[in-house]
Amino acid sequence: MIASERATAATKGRAKLWIDRTLAPFTTYVVSNSQHSADFLTGKGIVRDGRIVVIHNGIDPAAFELARGSQKRRTLGAVGELRPQKYYPEMLRAMAIIAETLPDSRLEIAGGKQTSEILAEIEPQIARLGLASNVIMHGRIDTVSTFLSNLDVFIHAAHHEGFPTAVME
Repeated sequence: MIASERATAATKGRAKLWIDRTLAPFTTYVVSNSQHSADFLTGKGIVRDGRIVVIHNGIDPAAFELARGSQKRRTLGAVGELRPQKYYPEMLRAMAIIAETLPDSRLEIAGGKQTSEILAEIEPQIARLGLASNVIMHGRIDTVSTFLSNLDVFIHAAHHEGFPTAVME
């Protein structure tokens, strides 16, 4: 059996670490996308040395256009799954401050796997902060490279990440 570790292992919590420890003896290899997670798993004795391989996420730089910016109004943006550690509520509070000085500025958020709990927190906050005309929620997009090239500023406000693909892009 081969297992894959994509998360920041140090932030998993007791239940998930117990599952890892329980399944580890039945696992031939673990593939991790970061050395940090690999070191954590071997350091805690969850995975034995020699049974974990690191394969970093790959990004083809040729697939990304040179940034050209929004060309119209100041556009900030973020891309990634809508999950609590991505810090979107705080990003919206920062956007409210920016919008006071630059009222025509815009925050565009693109990302899949939108959980109802995060949307239930973010959507009312956009209205409460008066940002309905400043924030665009795109949901899942197919062309991350085009989305990023149209931004003036990219924001990555996550509390923690294993190996952030969004930053590499």
